[in-house]
Amino acid sequence: MDKNLILIIGGFLLFLLATFFLITGNTDKYKVNLNYTAVFLQNGQVYFGIVEKEEQNSIEISDIFYLQLQNSGNNISPDNQDLSKFNLVKRGKELHEPKDRMKINKTYVLLTEELQSDSKLLQKIIEYKQNLNKW
Repeated sequence: MDKNLILIIGGFLLFLLATFFLITGNTDKYKVNLNYTAVFLQNGQVYFGIVEKEEQNSIEISDIFYLQLQNSGNNISPDNQDLSKFNLVKRGKELHEPKDRMKINKTYVLLTEELQSDSKLLQKIIEYKQNLNKW
């Protein structure tokens, strides 16, 4: 067989294999769960995450984010609609590198609110996740 024909057939098979993996591959990592809840605590901290489990005395969330005022270490309540003044922080990036799951005692929870699908904050979370998935 001619070397060029072997290269052409090999390249075509490689193309078919790559196409197969792209079509049938696991695309779950590109899907973004839009069911985020804001958990407001008595100390003023607000966490945004997905409620995994809610029990009588606790609420467990994962995929956690919080807002931090730019150029400040203070965590603050996001009652200002201008998100450009805030940094969106992914929990787990702190010095002690906690797991991305938190069980909160309901004694410290003031209220919880589900984020709307068109929430500016949720859009920032989606952008963060899409940028993460590019690599």
